[in-house]
Amino acid sequence: MRWPSGKCFGGTSSINYMAYCRGNRHDYDDWAKKGCTGWSYRDVLPYFIKSENNLNEKNRKSGYHGTQGELYVSDVNTTLGSAVFVAAAKELNYPVIDVNGKKQLGVTETHQATVYRGHRWSTARAFLDPVQSRSNLHIADNAHVHRVIIENGRAVGVEMERGGKVIVVKAKKEVILSAGAIGSPQILLLSGIGPKAHLDSLGIPVVADLPVGENLQDHTFVFVDYYTNVTLGHSIETLESIETQLKYSLLGQGPLTMTGLAEGIGFFRTKWQQDNSADIQLHMLWILIGHTKKVDSRMVYNINPESWKPMEKAHEGKLGFSVMVTLLRPRSRGVLQLRSKDPRDQPIIDPKYFSAERDIDVYEEDGATSKVREGQY
Repeated sequence: MRWPSGKCFGGTSSINYMAYCRGNRHDYDDWAKKGCTGWSYRDVLPYFIKSENNLNEKNRKSGYHGTQGELYVSDVNTTLGSAVFVAAAKELNYPVIDVNGKKQLGVTETHQATVYRGHRWSTARAFLDPVQSRSNLHIADNAHVHRVIIENGRAVGVEMERGGKVIVVKAKKEVILSAGAIGSPQILLLSGIGPKAHLDSLGIPVVADLPVGENLQDHTFVFVDYYTNVTLGHSIETLESIETQLKYSLLGQGPLTMTGLAEGIGFFRTKWQQDNSADIQLHMLWILIGHTKKVDSRMVYNINPESWKPMEKAHEGKLGFSVMVTLLRPRSRGVLQLRSKDPRDQPIIDPKYFSAERDIDVYEEDGATSKVREGQY
């Protein structure tokens, strides 16, 4: 199974689908209640607004979006599939909302992404590129962090490898660890912060006996496929044409400015979700997954080869669209452990998908088409 990570400038904002979604306000408030002072939705919203430059005129006036920030957010090209998705939601009386606005339950009419003039606008382009000449900023590329150096219970620096040499960088004030859902726990474990039994088994001195790596959460999804008698999106031939490629490279316009296959987005709440937030998300894809071998969807979506072959055979050459039904709040908890003391070794990852029965219950109640209780908006 592939676990992509953003080991590059901009992190995963340089490799993801670019959809702009801040998360749910209830999560931020829950973190604050559990002791993360300063992380309530009211606390973080001003920083989202400050960092954003939203190019949608309606959103710019809503009070939830910024207009002067470094991170460009814009409406991106969509297909007939997106319009059909929104029309179907309206017919079923689901609200049409801004997923980063006052409420998140419902569907979005405009697909917004971190895109500027048809091109990806990663966090590196937004925040790093403009300040590279600062005298107090040093960027170390091709570097690999070994561990955080901890003295007397305080992080005082970082040990890293660069150009075949091990280098120690001391901090004057603080160390910020932001290496992602896989890299951060791996570095903590290498630094001696983690379950004592696991660290002892590898001969790593224990700095703090904490359950690092024991709360791995991942979003599973189910494809629901529909056949149609018309094309809802663009053909592969259109995307590969010289005209399309020139339009994109010269003008930053056309089908290639789309952020990928998914464009229609909706957030829904099943009966299993206790607070007023979503536990299911729908992604409307404008193609039928597996209809052509020119797009390696199996690799992109981490689909088991045994499941993929019959799907590909059934869909090849047919028209239609697919909907990804995504589990937002999995109860299943995976585990990440070190393979060895060598920082270059890939960690051992066991996602333990569906180890919690409730995750299956959500999909069953959802019917893979999101049956959501009426009025819970």
